[in-house]
Amino acid sequence: MDSPRRNHPTIDDMRLLPIGQVIDLPAEHLALLQEEARSRLDIAKRALDWIEGAIAMRYEQRAIGARAAAGKD
Repeated sequence: MDSPRRNHPTIDDMRLLPIGQVIDLPAEHLALLQEEARSRLDIAKRALDWIEGAIAMRYEQRAIGARAAAGKD
């Protein structure tokens, strides 16, 4: 199944465009790019939180043991 065609650049497209071409984009296209960037940032932040939570859970008991062995609470 083909993806829908867009008549505006995506974030992936924009990375390859010279800044002069980005500046010349219609305001509507800039707003769509801004919305896409915000959405991707939100997704990335949630993924980072998820990964950091997994890391914390993985090493939590080791940290508790190390602090206890060092006489810290």
